[in-house]
Order: sequence, then structure tokens, then C-alpha cells
Amino acid sequence: MSRKINQKQSFLFYGWIIVAISFITLAFAYGARYSFSVFYVAILDEFGWPRGTTVTILSLNLIVYAFTAPLAGTLVDRYGPRRVFPVGSALVGLGLIACSTANTVWQFFIYFGIVVGIGVSFLGSAPHNPILANWFVKKRGLAIGSALAGVGCSFLLAMLAQWFISSFGWRASYIITGLMVIMVVIPLTVIFQRSKPEDKGLLPDGEDSWPAQGDRQAEDLIQNDLVVDKDWAATEWTLGRAARTYQFWALCCFNFLIGLGLMSVVSHQIRFAIDIGFSEMLAASAFGIYGITNVVGHAIGFVSDRFGRELTCTIAVAGAILAVLTLLLVKEPSQLWMLYLYSILFGLGMGLVAVNAYAALADLFHGKHLGSITGLIITSLGIGFAIGPWLAGYIYDMMGTYSLAFVVTIIAIGFACFCFWVAAPRRVKLVVGRARKAGIQ
Repeated sequence: MSRKINQKQSFLFYGWIIVAISFITLAFAYGARYSFSVFYVAILDEFGWPRGTTVTILSLNLIVYAFTAPLAGTLVDRYGPRRVFPVGSALVGLGLIACSTANTVWQFFIYFGIVVGIGVSFLGSAPHNPILANWFVKKRGLAIGSALAGVGCSFLLAMLAQWFISSFGWRASYIITGLMVIMVVIPLTVIFQRSKPEDKGLLPDGEDSWPAQGDRQAEDLIQNDLVVDKDWAATEWTLGRAARTYQFWALCCFNFLIGLGLMSVVSHQIRFAIDIGFSEMLAASAFGIYGITNVVGHAIGFVSDRFGRELTCTIAVAGAILAVLTLLLVKEPSQLWMLYLYSILFGLGMGLVAVNAYAALADLFHGKHLGSITGLIITSLGIGFAIGPWLAGYIYDMMGTYSLAFVVTIIAIGFACFCFWVAAPRRVKLVVGRARKAGIQ
């Protein structure tokens, strides 16, 4: 029996509380991962391991994340976020605390690579995307973008970790960071998180009542005017059905290439800046600016609801390519403004790219199996994430420069944009802005 639906919404639609909780959860989850960039410098200084070897700690974390993402999405589909998210939070926090005791690469592999990797997967985009898609239809780009802005804020945690390292040392910093994850994320997700609006007796987007057509699912009716391909939209998309479409594999290729390009740069950008002559704190500040502008890039994801997923993605990728070209031109500390310009453009571009990716996925394959579908596509993202840091580190060890690695990034994200156009979510469902322009709404 379906849950009773409230006929009148409260002043604040509960979906925005879900967005806020998701924002915080994602910030801490991905902050645990991306803070490796500052711990990486401290670990290299203490142990003197080769860069290519040391960065494989992060690569393993990303591989584990990639291959457990389908499990995370499936578990949230089945058991709900209030059971899955606390487990993920505990794994991330305890894994970070365990890193404080590590003295060998294999210990970092276990604690950060495996334990933290699984925990981030259980808190990451794979389980959050279907939850947000359940709560929002017409404002999906805005909602997903606002929540994913937490990923951008995760880079601020990296700046905080740098301050902890400078003040207390890297081992104590791992303990502090791990405790923060446990104490903040577990209570919030247990108390406030919900899987779908029906759990609170509500409708998607804060609608006041059921549409008049009768007994079809409320969300299907609310989004019906946006649908271009009604046969596609009427399909119950299981993971198996989705995997038999070229759109699914185009999104897999898109995510793989974006992941490879993004992490080739992000995982080494602080070390790159220090090599040129910037101080550690100054290099970390540029990393923080990237995080801030990444937040903005996610937050303006609503523009894809107006102008379309493909066009917005193209503009975002163009900005990211310009950013990496700028980074290639930075040669000495006097060019600080260029380092900041790179951080601003790359943060904005990659933040906006992420919003488009998840919104397009929900446009194409929304339904009760979206979690598992998202999880498998994120596996391709995670594989790109894992290869990127290792590839850039290997190129540096072989050539003594990151230049070729950054060129690979430009090629990868450029071709990713082409793959996004191949997936063509506009052929299945229009965004609200395009529907209005066409006179449909």
C-alpha cells in the first residue's frame, strides 16, 4: 500500500534538506579522498618513495571505489541511505585513523586504498544520484548540482588538512580528519536522510497534489511533458537493459575519460606547483581555490535545466581545456596569477561537467534501478580516476616533467565531450528550459 501523500507542502520542501545533507556527506567523503594530495607531499618527504609508487595508494583507493560503486548503488536501492551511509562513514573515518599508524606502502594500500575506498563508495555519487533524482524532476539539475557542490567543498578539507599537518604532523592530522567524518556524517544521515519524497508523504519538486490523470506514479506524471521518446521513458530500466544501449556505453566512455583527465592533474597539481618554486601553503591555496570554484561550478548546474545538458557540457569542457593550457604555461612563482586562473577555470569547468553527467544519467535511465546503473557507470569513472594519477606519476618519473600528462588530459576531456553528445539525453527528455522554448510547457 502506498504511503499517504500530504495535500499541502510545508514552507520548506524537505527535498532541500536532503540536498543539504547530501552536500555535507559528499564534502566529507570526497574530502577524505582528495586530502591525499596534501598528505602525499608529507608522505614523500618522510619516506622518500618514488612518486609513481606512492601515488598508487590513491590509485588503489580509486579502483576499489570504482568496483564497489555498483554494490553501493544496489544497497541503497534495497536498504536505503539511513543504513548504508553510516557504514560508509565508519569505514572512511576508521580507515583514516588507521593511516596514522602506517609505515609501509602496503599498510597505506589496506587502510587508505581499500578501507577508505569502500567507505567513499558507500557515501559517494552512486548512492546519492538516485536519491536526488527521486526528490527532484523539473529542478533536477539544480538539486544535483547543489548537492554535488559538496564535492567541490571537499577541497577545502584538503586545505584544512594542510593546516593540521603544518601544526600537528601528518599522523595526528589523519586521526583528526577521521574523527571529523565519523562525528559529523553518521548523526546527520541517520536522523535526516530519506530515500524518496513518499517517505515523508510528499511529491517530487514540492508539488502540492497528485496530477489529475489517476493512479500512475506521481513522478512519471510530473515529468511526462518533458519526454521526447515516450517508449524509452516508459521502459523499466534495469541494469541489464541499460547495458544493451549505446547511450549507456557512451556515458561510460565519457566518465572514464573525464576521470582520467581530472585526476591526472588534480592528484599532482600541488606537487607540480611546489616543483616550480611555490611554497606548500601557497600551492595548497591554489588547490583550495579550485575547490571553491568547483563548488560554484556544481552550484550553477541549474543552467543545464535551461540550456540543455549537451551545450552546457561543451562550454564546461572548453573552460577546463583552457585551464590546463594555462597550467602548462606556468614556469615560475612570479606567475601566481596564472596558477589561480587555472584553478578558477578548471574548478568551474569540472564542477559543471559533473552536474551534467549525473543529470543526464537520471534523464536517460531514471527508475527504481538507477542506483545500480549509476554504480556501474561510476565504475568507469573510477577506473579513469585510478589510471590518471598513476599515468601522470609514471610520465613524470620517465620524463622529469608533467607536460605530457597535462596534454593527455586535454585530449581525454575533449573526446569525452564528443561521447556526451553521442549519449544525447535531449533525444529522450527535454530539460525544462528547452521544453518551454519549444512551447511544450
